[in-house]
Amino acid sequence: MPLKQPLSANFDESKTHLAHQNNQCSENNRTDYDSSIFRKNFLGNNINFGTLRRNNSRTLAEDTGFFRDLTTLNSAVEILKTNFPDGAEILDYACSDGEESISLLALLGKDKKKFDIKAFDTSRKMISRAKKADYSIFTGYWDDFLFHPSSVLDKDKRQAMLAFYNMMRKDKTSEYLAKNLQSPQYYKQAFYTLKDKYKGDIEYNEGSIENIDMLNAEKPVGAVFFRNAFYHVFRPEDGNEYNYKEMSSLEKIEKADEIIDKIDNVLEPGGIFVMGNIPAEHIFAADETIPDSEKTKLLDLYNDVYLDIPKLEDDLYVFNTSPIAKALQERGYEPVCTSKWRIGEDLKSLKPVEIDVPTVWKKPYSKSAAN
Repeated sequence: MPLKQPLSANFDESKTHLAHQNNQCSENNRTDYDSSIFRKNFLGNNINFGTLRRNNSRTLAEDTGFFRDLTTLNSAVEILKTNFPDGAEILDYACSDGEESISLLALLGKDKKKFDIKAFDTSRKMISRAKKADYSIFTGYWDDFLFHPSSVLDKDKRQAMLAFYNMMRKDKTSEYLAKNLQSPQYYKQAFYTLKDKYKGDIEYNEGSIENIDMLNAEKPVGAVFFRNAFYHVFRPEDGNEYNYKEMSSLEKIEKADEIIDKIDNVLEPGGIFVMGNIPAEHIFAADETIPDSEKTKLLDLYNDVYLDIPKLEDDLYVFNTSPIAKALQERGYEPVCTSKWRIGEDLKSLKPVEIDVPTVWKKPYSKSAAN
């Protein structure tokens, strides 16, 4: 089946709302380990098993890992280097236990000293783990390419691998302790900690994106990252479930506009807002208060695709343009990077169907661009 219309600045984003990430392996293929076993075995050893977290509504922590959505990260870093050659502040909200922040630092390469990365999370526990900077990598996640020989990787992954090993060192003590844990033959794991000379390059603090307007920046803010977490603003007690109707459509529009306005007031012209590419970042149910001209029945968009959408309702209507995208477009932002996601399977060929979602939005240099 041919894909729907490709993304452009004027694209009707109802075509991009439904996306299931095209990871190296699907959720069903991931090895499901009981993190309590790891916590018991490594208690007191300061080892962070962030990548073992599954669905934690109490900390609002989702699965995380190094170099998640490498296409978006590379695009963001290149824009920062180009638009802010003298450096800038990078604000990383919902940083979890720091793997995204470390990935950004690694990709900045020789320019890393020009940029100040300030990372925030609403969970004190996650910030504590981030400051310890101890991590595990294991088979079945998007960062397991770090195990592969560099000769089999594409250019972007090779460069990411080299940058990672330049900044991290293996934790031998953890590997010794891990030998007592049973694991399948195909399963591989390794433990790393950030080298001491880089630990001062990221500043971690407890904080929420909703308080970004309270921040006193020391440098121009070149980027605000808030990836795969925006949906918590709309349903903060919901964990990682994709329930679409906790907040009314009008409330969603108002909340999105409020958050984007705060981000816009902080960002410098030419700066970027970076969001995630999970379905909950791009799909928003539209209720009866939304005019028919501004919404579409979900199944009418993809009537020949089996959608990878949990809790899908036959009569679910979605915004033609998400409240987040609309708030950005009204301020003159334009999408400058897209990321591919698998949305399901073609009902006839059973082949995967992918689509692009916008992940990097650039702020205009002049107010006139927003009008």
